[in-house]
Amino acid sequence: MIRTWFADFYKRLSVKKVVTLSALFVVCVVLDLEMSNGWFIGFSTLAMLICFSCLLLMPCLAVVSIFVPRIRRILKYPIWIFLFFVVELYSATFIGRWQEEQTKSELQKIISATENYRKKTGEYPTNLNELVPECIEFIPSTKVGVVRKRSFYYHKFLSTEGDIRYTIDFDVHGSLCTYNSKLREYHYD
Repeated sequence: MIRTWFADFYKRLSVKKVVTLSALFVVCVVLDLEMSNGWFIGFSTLAMLICFSCLLLMPCLAVVSIFVPRIRRILKYPIWIFLFFVVELYSATFIGRWQEEQTKSELQKIISATENYRKKTGEYPTNLNELVPECIEFIPSTKVGVVRKRSFYYHKFLSTEGDIRYTIDFDVHGSLCTYNSKLREYHYD
């Protein structure tokens, strides 16, 4: 039965359908990466709802297809929709993790420039712009998302122990990632 679905799918496949599905896939991945950055609940939530509704719909259609053979033609569409969104979710997750690692790499440049600034002047900078051009050529932006340019957020503060520290924050797919200068590690909120 699955073999006939694949054969039927490839028989009806055309260049126009491939281009349309590819464009839809790219739009879904971009929406997933952009909307999950704090200003919407996330396209992945919508995609998961569609996947689960397709999973619920398939057994119902299978039972109905016993009595109405014409429904068997409809049964294949929820499977393809389900597979489409599963692949989209995994692709967006993979790209999102890659973007997070690239952002941490950019953040390491800022951290080393901040530490070099402290070695030269004896204190941490008030803001990141003080690092340019002596310690770093430019302040990089985060690599998270596709459309919007995002910045790192730098905070210099006096700790309870009496020493001056800093944190650098960036948005990563709906949560805030913070680098702490004392702990020298990342923390997610």
